[in-house]
Amino acid sequence: MDFPSPPQQPQPLPPQPVQPQPVPPQPVQIPVQSHDEPVYTMPDKFIPANQSAVSPTKRPKKTLTIVLIIVIVLAVLGIIGGVVFYVLRVMNNTPVVTDAQNAVVVNTNNSTVVANVNANENDNDNVNNNENANLNEDVNANLNVNDNTNATVNKNVNLNENANLNANANVNENDNTNKTVVVAPVPSKDTDEDSLTNEEEKIWGTKADLPDTDSDGYADGVEIMAGYDPTNATSAGRLADSVALVSTFANDDYNYTLLYPKNWLAESSAEADYSEILITPSSLDLAGQFISVTVIPNPTGFTAVDWFVDTTEVDESTIVTFATFADAIGVFSTDGTTAYLASSDYIYAISYRFGNSPELYFPTTFQMVVKSLVLTEPKKRTNTNDNTNAASD
Repeated sequence: MDFPSPPQQPQPLPPQPVQPQPVPPQPVQIPVQSHDEPVYTMPDKFIPANQSAVSPTKRPKKTLTIVLIIVIVLAVLGIIGGVVFYVLRVMNNTPVVTDAQNAVVVNTNNSTVVANVNANENDNDNVNNNENANLNEDVNANLNVNDNTNATVNKNVNLNENANLNANANVNENDNTNKTVVVAPVPSKDTDEDSLTNEEEKIWGTKADLPDTDSDGYADGVEIMAGYDPTNATSAGRLADSVALVSTFANDDYNYTLLYPKNWLAESSAEADYSEILITPSSLDLAGQFISVTVIPNPTGFTAVDWFVDTTEVDESTIVTFATFADAIGVFSTDGTTAYLASSDYIYAISYRFGNSPELYFPTTFQMVVKSLVLTEPKKRTNTNDNTNAASD
């Protein structure tokens, strides 16, 4: 059985110390002489015992010590720096002596003489002759001759005599010729992109909006350049056999034949002179463009390539050659508007004459005419004069 705990009694508080109240100082009257104001001082009992006279402020000695240490350190660093600078300067100014050092060097404009005297005597004569000749044929004729002769005699400490003679002769001969390069105009509009311009589609009877008119798998322009009829799907459809599309011009005076479009005109540029033939379109819409064939004598019997290189002085690796339908080899001019073929007697130049036109109206037709040229054998001329001499009795 639990009994309730008795109530706790409050604990008595310990006595609290009583703070002493300060006693206000009482003035003490000091007797003074007459006619003076009374002077009051604080009794000694109210003056704190630890109060003493204030001494004047003195600079601590610690600051002075630090200053002295800094000065000493800076002085030591300055001395060390001076020593290092002196040592480095002496080392840099000390010459490095090698076995082949030259003591005396005398320089003139074109010669250098070095003389040193040594113990042994060795004579070394080195003569280097370098001649560089550069022959370049360019635009301007510039002849530059640079003769540089450097004679160096080195007599070293061991009486080594080194004679170096360098002779450099640089000769630049530049022949520069400014040549005008003609850039041909671009072909006129080709709607179906079959390598035939819209004007050529009219010439050959093909469709301007259909690249393969006869549906044989070959573009119309490709067939024309290969010598085939673009309107005939058979493999045997050669242009030479299509009398509806082409005509043949034969030049018996200069031994060649070629094909040209049926409705065009082929004739000599001068009466009875077939050394130049003009092939002109029938349409007046072609801005006066035409094809010419000019015959040039070939006394040296050059091939077309050799003649072109010899005449134009171009690099043979840059020229463009072609083969005719008869497998003769020709060469195009740099702008592609003139083709050259050769026989043992003549050079045949077939040119596209476009004047000042900004575009070419029949570039593929021009290539067909070029490739159709065939060289023929000279025909024997017969004497048609009949002279009858009757003997009289």
